[in-house]
Amino acid sequence: MPSSTISCSLRFDGQTYFYAAGHTRSVLLDVSAMPPLVRAALDRRLSSIGQSPATMAEALVLLLALAQKKCTQGGQMFVLGGGTDVPLRLTGLLRAAILAPRMDDDTAPRAATADEQAAMAALRRFRVVTVQKEPAPALARVPEVLCLTPETFAAPAEGYDLCVLFDDGMLDAAGYAHALAAVRPGGQVLCVTARQSMLAAAQAATKGVLYPITDHIVCWAGRTAKHLELYGTHGKHGKRRTHGAAKQPRPIFAPLPPLPKRVMAFLPYKASMWDSLESIWRAAAADPATRAYIVPIPFAELGADGRPRTWKWEGRDLPSDVPAIDWRECELARLRPDAIFIHNPFDGANKVTQVDARFFSPRLKSLTRELVLVPYYVTGGCIYPDMISGAPGYAVADHVVLESEADRQKYVAAYPDGTIAPGKFQVLGSPKYDKVRMDRREDHPLPPDWAERVAGRRVVLYNVTLIDALRHTEECLPKIRWVLGAFAERDDVVLWWRPHPLLAPTLQSMRPAFAEAYDALVAEYRAAGRGIFDDTPDLHRAIAWADGYYGDYGSVIWLMEATGKPILAQDYAVYEGSTTTPQGPLERAGDPGAHAICSEQTVGELPSFCEQLQQANEPPRPTTEALSGTRIYQFACDELAKGISV
Repeated sequence: MPSSTISCSLRFDGQTYFYAAGHTRSVLLDVSAMPPLVRAALDRRLSSIGQSPATMAEALVLLLALAQKKCTQGGQMFVLGGGTDVPLRLTGLLRAAILAPRMDDDTAPRAATADEQAAMAALRRFRVVTVQKEPAPALARVPEVLCLTPETFAAPAEGYDLCVLFDDGMLDAAGYAHALAAVRPGGQVLCVTARQSMLAAAQAATKGVLYPITDHIVCWAGRTAKHLELYGTHGKHGKRRTHGAAKQPRPIFAPLPPLPKRVMAFLPYKASMWDSLESIWRAAAADPATRAYIVPIPFAELGADGRPRTWKWEGRDLPSDVPAIDWRECELARLRPDAIFIHNPFDGANKVTQVDARFFSPRLKSLTRELVLVPYYVTGGCIYPDMISGAPGYAVADHVVLESEADRQKYVAAYPDGTIAPGKFQVLGSPKYDKVRMDRREDHPLPPDWAERVAGRRVVLYNVTLIDALRHTEECLPKIRWVLGAFAERDDVVLWWRPHPLLAPTLQSMRPAFAEAYDALVAEYRAAGRGIFDDTPDLHRAIAWADGYYGDYGSVIWLMEATGKPILAQDYAVYEGSTTTPQGPLERAGDPGAHAICSEQTVGELPSFCEQLQQANEPPRPTTEALSGTRIYQFACDELAKGISV
């Protein structure tokens, strides 16, 4: 073991745990019973412990040892003090211990093994209860965490299996004793304090069965004390064995809410497409009856030969209040959610990106009662048959959520074999519309250089889609260059260029002859520094800041239409020097708002559009209405309540 500044070891149920904090590698923990990935998770989650107080570091290691088997048996744990850090670390570690993935190449649908069924049952019973002085947003949506305040202490009828107390001044001695009383007979307590008054309170509450580990950490073991051995400076050969404790009085606390009765998992792949699931997850996370897990899944960008070129995982790019779980720490075969929500229907049929085969829709369907597909795009009533025939997820999913009845009719007409299960296509709207209707500029602060460019100027969001770039490849680059030049001559309007996030890799894969010229055009625009080039995952910042939209038909134009802001659809035949005839407005058959969007016909319309923006007003915020995400979540709950294995 390398040199360290803090070290401790302990023995629990016949297994030895080692901890050391040093300068280069802050945590070393040898837990032979844990899979390698769980040990790696421990190392990642405790990687900053070297900067934390020594007592916190040692206590976390002991806590993991005490909690490991309680967790896998589905116990309840009470954490008091330690801020938000301790509950977050503890929950992540113990979740990983339960879900411990095998990480093999299993991609075929299959039934659950006995071990996986046991893990699923344990996770549904497992809960970490914490007390915080003030609301803690970081904990509010963590599935296994229940946040209480000092005024709302609660306990399960059978008491807690493990109680960890970090003395941060939240409670007085009487409060400490009250908290300790919530531990069931036979449970364990870990107390971290430097105050003698707290030690005395703990001593009194536990009938004197307290064992110091360091100057500031004490441990009390209940009826299972014979299983705990502490190695330190106490007793012959540096060890002391505990001998049990008197039965604790039954706590008189308010009862805890019942454990959740259903589990849902949300599997986004690209962070920029998270908005298609977000409002459903928020509805689920707000319901105490549901545990909602977000497990971003890995995907590959494909080369021109169709093989994976680069593997990516964008879990860290999700909004800061979204508690994403590393897919390497979560085996869905063990979690077995009641419902799984996906937004990528392509499996291995996409020519640009491909999710890991372990997350193809047939396997996911075998791991859940209800597989729900919510497309990552909106259509505005414009649907192409190959959107369905080229995407296996539409056929595999139990339910596909659509935004309009016009869409449903087109999906039914284009369905491959015409045999459609009742209720498969559900017209419930799109969470993507929820997001844009409620967003405002103040929700999305800008980087300083961007804020300087937009100050006092109108903003035009410019979008180039994959479909149009591939259909009009010859005209695409001359058109973009003309647009960039038109805005470079204006001081009253700034261009916010946000191409489809997959446009560059799509050109490399499917139009390699044009990829280099496109990259050069992007570099030239960025170097000029007059406008904004947005390749971030946050589409909604661009929509919130835009005063108007110019660009292709596609998801973004329909989202902008929902905001009520001015729109001009671009035509690839309209630019200086073009010899091609403009196509005219896009046909939106079956849509009551057909042809409502203006499509450019001459080179003079873009300058006129910019002039009109100077008189445009911010559209009123829409009245609060039932969000699509709420309707979709309630539909899934209703289907599960039927008890039908769909």
